[in-house]
Amino acid sequence: GLGGFGGSGGDAGPVNFTRLGDTFTNGAESDGIVVQSLGGGGGRGGIDVSAGLSFTTKGDAASLGFGLGGFGGDGGDGAEVDASVTGNVIARGLTSDVRTPDITFTPFPELSDISFTFPAYRTRSGGSNGVVIQSVGGGGGQGGLNVSGQVSITGSSDNKSRVAALGVGGFGGSGGNAGDVTAAIGAPTDATSKIQVQGIGDDKVAVAIQSIGGGGGQGGINVSGGISTSGQLVMGVGGFGGDGGFSGDVIGTVDADLFASGNRATGLLAQSIGGGGGAGGINVSGGIEATKAGTEPSIVFGVGGFGGVGNPAGNVTGTQTGQVEVDGANAHGVLVQSIGGGGGVGGLNVAASLNTGTGESKTDGMAIAGGLG
Repeated sequence: GLGGFGGSGGDAGPVNFTRLGDTFTNGAESDGIVVQSLGGGGGRGGIDVSAGLSFTTKGDAASLGFGLGGFGGDGGDGAEVDASVTGNVIARGLTSDVRTPDITFTPFPELSDISFTFPAYRTRSGGSNGVVIQSVGGGGGQGGLNVSGQVSITGSSDNKSRVAALGVGGFGGSGGNAGDVTAAIGAPTDATSKIQVQGIGDDKVAVAIQSIGGGGGQGGINVSGGISTSGQLVMGVGGFGGDGGFSGDVIGTVDADLFASGNRATGLLAQSIGGGGGAGGINVSGGIEATKAGTEPSIVFGVGGFGGVGNPAGNVTGTQTGQVEVDGANAHGVLVQSIGGGGGVGGLNVAASLNTGTGESKTDGMAIAGGLG
């Protein structure tokens, strides 16, 4: 059995953008300028359930099965982005702006000198970014689930009843690569003062310039199984997480006064982030050989899975001239960084084997189980 294949995401094309003049926005989540090349995400791989039953009262019996959960589609690539913004960009839109007052709490009224004060906290939701310029690779699709099975039984102790059950959970798709990003923001050459760029709201930015590789897709789950009366081999692999995509170089030149207001807000954010690897799957193998007259061993082996590779980030060059003013908890004035993608998590393995044989040979009743998480 084969679960199926997720389709690959489409590649994005290059973007060349020029804005001349001032830009003002109002209303919730109304970014001033957004320039993007976005690769499409990979499709999800399918589910496989194999099976198998072999039964005889007199002759030999055998059953062989193999299953593969499926393949997640690869993410598409983001392309190069080249953007020039000349003029003020002011984004003012918010959904709500709530400030809580200071709260003083006295746990023991008779001890008035012992009190606790919780400071005021301000939340600004549904805000707006000033300028966002980015290339982003599409994420890899998720790999499928596999369940194999197999049963082989003979009613005669003089005959063989062998079974083999093999399975792989599936493969996550690879994340798409991101392109290089170049951005220039400033005033016209004949201007007598600097321009201003403003973002407002929690987690919003005045200016963001980014190249971000797509994350690898998650690998699938495998369960193998296997029941026989004489000899069996059961093997399985949980699955493979997809590799993350590469990110490109980022060059940002900003000649402007920047303002960002909100918790975790940022004045200038310039970053290249490699895609993280997808998680590997879970494997459960099993295996039962149920007969006192069995003369062949029961062998079970499984591997939990393999996490995908996190890929490198590009170089980042950021130049900012002018004031940068931010307010809010955990706000950043200027944040310039290159971050490699994290490796994917490896999977869990459970292997088991049971043999009830009681013959005189050294191999009679032997059960072997091995596994790697």
